[in-house]
Amino acid sequence: MPGSHLDPAMPRPGEKHEAIAVGMPAGSALILHGSTWHGGGRNTTDDEERFGLSIQYVAGWCRQQQNLMLGTPVEVVASYPRKLQERIGYSIYRNVMGHVDRAHPLTLLGSDVAPEMVWEKMTDTD
Repeated sequence: MPGSHLDPAMPRPGEKHEAIAVGMPAGSALILHGSTWHGGGRNTTDDEERFGLSIQYVAGWCRQQQNLMLGTPVEVVASYPRKLQERIGYSIYRNVMGHVDRAHPLTLLGSDVAPEMVWEKMTDTD
């Protein structure tokens, strides 16, 4: 959404916003400000996969939003002390950075952790 990185307000569910599609040939790169509201369209091919790579330069305390680094088998991680679990990725920052499918990563270990995530705070009246 062009210019959305300059708007301090979050889009509300159901609101219509001006958005542009950025179609690019294979091998292309799109560079945008990290605060720009963006998304990917669905893959319309039946027999081809579509891949994307997101490379980000962020402050050291800032976590990735979607936690893709949970490669250690769950049964092994479950035996680790909680602090080690958090250090290898089973944690979130400010209830948004580091989630797995919009849930706290500790739920993968059977933990009953359920913090109120940022998107749950968004309502039609925000």
